[in-house]
Amino acid sequence: GAPGGAAPASREDLEALGAGALKRLARTHEVDVSGCVEKAHLVDALRNAKAPLPEDHPKRTLAEAAKTPEAEMKQAMPVFLDAMLRVSLVDVHETLQKVVARVLADEAASVDDRRKRAAALRVFSKALYAAKTAARDTPAGLEKGDTEATAKRFEHAMNVTMAAAMGQELSENHGEEMPDADGGRGGEGA
Repeated sequence: GAPGGAAPASREDLEALGAGALKRLARTHEVDVSGCVEKAHLVDALRNAKAPLPEDHPKRTLAEAAKTPEAEMKQAMPVFLDAMLRVSLVDVHETLQKVVARVLADEAASVDDRRKRAAALRVFSKALYAAKTAARDTPAGLEKGDTEATAKRFEHAMNVTMAAAMGQELSENHGEEMPDADGGRGGEGA
């Protein structure tokens, strides 16, 4: 294929370019055109090298822009998921800070009760740390290249989020059951 992943230019497209543009294209793709006297020779040399159209050529930019929305979404999904995860982590962190402050500073509870709460929070934090370590070792849904299952879970999460955002009433356990790798239902209700 052509350098950079672009398709090789057709003979007709190259013939439509001027001699100067053909020479620039040859320099860009390191095609030796020192023996080319005629424009047709330049076209032949570029075709033999499978050079693509210049990056700013209208046909090339249109072809790259013609990606389907689905393909663009799949390409952008890792960045989007990472951003969602980071927002969620910030939210969890801030919520935990507030909860810990309220639970441990509750003067209505005895000192002994607050110590028990602190011990329970320590157990909870160890569980969160263990889950974080396990997730780092094996990213959820991505083990063994299982991107299809991850995409289904992502789609399910987006549907639940959109339904809630539009004010649709959801059952108490809605969203707990996630699609499994076969597209069926996994989780507690399976």
